[in-house]
Amino acid sequence: MEIRIRQLGDNELEKSAAIVREEIYDTLTIKEMMSWMENGIGSFPFCQHFVATAEDEEILGFISWGLYDRLDPELVLEVNWMAVKHNFQRQGIGESLLLVSLEKVKAYWSQEGLRVRAVMVSTDPSSAGFYRKVLPPPIQERRFINVWGDEEPMIMFCKVFDN
Repeated sequence: MEIRIRQLGDNELEKSAAIVREEIYDTLTIKEMMSWMENGIGSFPFCQHFVATAEDEEILGFISWGLYDRLDPELVLEVNWMAVKHNFQRQGIGESLLLVSLEKVKAYWSQEGLRVRAVMVSTDPSSAGFYRKVLPPPIQERRFINVWGDEEPMIMFCKVFDN
């Protein structure tokens, strides 16, 4: 299957919100998820959304990049959300979505005279292996306990780019 990574289209927020809700935030309604995605983290260019689509344009995955910090001429980005439909996981779609969209965001900021210095991701243990595998080494990893209760730590990754 050929996968295409592109910016989120004007009428695709609801479909993307449904994927994020289904895979990450199943306690939220679609309306709550859409509201959070539309209003909670900012707009372009400080927040950039991408989708992974199949040949028929079905959305298989979604990623949102946000501006975490800026010290001219460098930026730190963060992954706000990333999700791939359950039936399409473990097929390389998430890896392509992360790496290709990151290059597109870096290219955008480069045209603006800024450089992406680092990328940050916070996740749970179920997705930590994905980021360990996909983010190019070396990466820094920190574990925070009791953030969401005793059951599950929050794990943060930081990848600093050399050039």
